[in-house]
Parts: sequence; structure tokens; C-alpha cells
Amino acid sequence: MNLTIIRNDTNDIVTLLKEVAWINEFDWVKLAQSAPVHTLGGAVHVQQGKKLAGRSMVFEGWVRRDAVLTLQDWAAVEQLRFTVTLPDTRVFEVIFSSDNPIAARPVRRQAVPDPENWYRATLRFMTI
Repeated sequence: MNLTIIRNDTNDIVTLLKEVAWINEFDWVKLAQSAPVHTLGGAVHVQQGKKLAGRSMVFEGWVRRDAVLTLQDWAAVEQLRFTVTLPDTRVFEVIFSSDNPIAARPVRRQAVPDPENWYRATLRFMTI
């Protein structure tokens, strides 16, 4: 199974190779914690809670030029939501990260790029 990105408003699908890797999967901590505050009595007060969303999802790998162009167009649309399905069948609802959502460089440079040319791409999303 491949990695798929579905545009939720139109159900358009971009399919990526299963080798496109989620490179920051383990950089997430579900527990949020406030900075420690010392009380007048000397105790430490810390608040904790579970994060419900906002997890960064950064994918890297080879992506065809036509898919890069489609994703670049989608990244320019405000409030657009996507469903990302990983090759292991986990599903996430995401938006593009506002911080450089797509970066791509050709694997092999050509004077006239073809839609089927491969690019080394980085795709940045955030769960919602």
C-alpha cells in the first residue's frame, strides 16, 4: 500500500510511493506540560494535559513532478484539509504547515522537465 493524500473538499487523491518516509514520527510528545511554578510555600506546581492536535508530520522521499505541482497548488488554498493514509493504514486529518510546506529538487536536472520526472521532496503537514 502507498501513502495517499486526499483533498477533503474534492476527494482528489495524490498517491506517493510507500518509501516516502515520515521523518519526524517520534518527535511528538502527546503530553503537554506547563513551566514549573514555585509557590510561596516552596512547592512546585505543574499543569499537564494531553495534546489533541498540532502534531508535525514531515515526509521525505522521491515524488513525481506532477504530484509536486498538485501539492504546491493545494498548499496555496486557505483552510484546506486533507486525509493522509500511511502505508500501514493509519489515518490522519491534516493541513499544510505554514512554514515552507513543500520543498522539492529534481533528482536529475533537465532543461525541459517532464511531469513524470522524480524530485526529492519534503512535505510538511500538521494534524488537526
